[in-house]
Amino acid sequence: MVIEYAVAEGKANIRYIEKVALDWADRGITTITAAEQYLCAMERRREAWEKLSALLEIAHSPTIAQSEAAEKWIFEWQVDERLLNLAYDKTVKATGKFNSSYMMKIIEQWRANGIDTYEKAAAEYDKNKSKGRRKKETSFDLDEYESMVSVFTPIYNKKGRK
Repeated sequence: MVIEYAVAEGKANIRYIEKVALDWADRGITTITAAEQYLCAMERRREAWEKLSALLEIAHSPTIAQSEAAEKWIFEWQVDERLLNLAYDKTVKATGKFNSSYMMKIIEQWRANGIDTYEKAAAEYDKNKSKGRRKKETSFDLDEYESMVSVFTPIYNKKGRK
């Protein structure tokens, strides 16, 4: 199975085969069934990353965390494409780059709040934005304060002054 995998990857040299065999052994992949499950999981992550990178126009190869996040967003949670774009835009605006863990927190927060469409996320953004612009109320009446100050006479006088 290792040799078949190496040939499919176009890396049928003995060093690569040995490296893959050792990696699989470290992962506890010792049967053909376990190898097939592992390869299916890898293929699913690769496919998820291809979809995400095409959608977000990301050109680099993914880290393990990025491909796992892509798999979760695309296949497990089935996040709407426009929602992924919005989360990506918010991530880049906040961090200056693609950061899968930051983007994961945005999407997790949306899921916790029942936001599963672009429209709901945009409405939530507008609601939060208008909260920030709301005039802060003071705990005192400014007009009353100004009238008190205008009639205020200090009790304490310095020596020599009246």
